[in-house]
Order: sequence, then C-alpha cells, then structure tokens
Amino acid sequence: MEKRAVKFLKPNPIQLKDRVWALLIDWAVICLYLIFLFVGFTILYTALFGTIFVSFDEGVTQVISFVTSVLPVTIAFAVMDYRGGTIGKRKRGLTVAFRQRSFGASLLRNVVKFLPWQLGHMTAIHAIYHPENMLWLVILNVLTYSILLLMLMALWRQDKRHLADFVAGTQIQSGSEAKI
Repeated sequence: MEKRAVKFLKPNPIQLKDRVWALLIDWAVICLYLIFLFVGFTILYTALFGTIFVSFDEGVTQVISFVTSVLPVTIAFAVMDYRGGTIGKRKRGLTVAFRQRSFGASLLRNVVKFLPWQLGHMTAIHAIYHPENMLWLVILNVLTYSILLLMLMALWRQDKRHLADFVAGTQIQSGSEAKI
C-alpha cells in the first residue's frame, strides 16, 4: 500500500444508507463465522468429550471466548481495513482513509471498535458464573453507552468519524473521494 496523505472530508458526503448496509453486511459475515465456530466446536467437543456441555471455570471461558471470536474478528477486520475496507465497505463503495496508513492504525481502529463486543462477552460470562454479583449490570450499562457513542458520533458529526476513527486517525469515505 502506498503511503500518502489523505484529506479528511468535512462535511463527509457518504450516505447513511451506505454506512448501515456496510455494517449489516459486515455483521452478517461475523455471524457466519460465529455459526462456523459453533458447529466446529460442537463437533470437536462431541468427538473429544462425548458432549458439548463441557465445564470450564470463568477464566478459561473468558480466554476461549476472546481467542476464538473477538481476537480473530478484530485482526481480520484490521487486515481488511488496511487493504481498503471490509467486505461491507467494499460492497457499498466505501473505504478507510488513513492520516498515516499503517497496519498499527488499522489494528487500533478495530480494537477500539470491537472493545464493546469484548466487554459484552466478559460481562455475560461473568453474569453466568456470578449471577448474584451486580458488577456485570454496571459494566453492561457502560457498554451500552459506549456503543451508542460510537454510532451517534458516526451519524451526527459532519465528518462521520467515531471514536475509533479519532484514535486511529481514520475516516470512512466513499471510494471516489478517498482517491483525492
């Protein structure tokens, strides 16, 4: 990938419908991966343990959840964004513009973007193992507000950037504007 300065657009003319469709397509891809993961682990656990109901402690469950779902999705999306955009963005003619193109910036963008998902996993797992502990409810509320913050920033700001874009120095643009 070439390293060149990209002008961030303000106002950014990308359409809300393109952002929403890109998001829905990307979540469909993630759901397909999670279905594949579920089927694969069902087969593996049945072959190894004779059942899918294997008992793990909370720490092991947290690690399995992170290593099999959030980490691979975050890395895959970082690679796709670094190469121009995720499947959903490409299908809708959108791309990720970088102030300084680097894989590190793309990874950082996706870590911030998927952090609420990881916190959701951690909260749900903690609630299953400790239903009497109300900490999970507090974390769930913080998680809900952070997801809303990400979405509202991308919708209401003129430049259509959200928190992950600010941290990583990126902006989602239409494919034609990104060639400036």
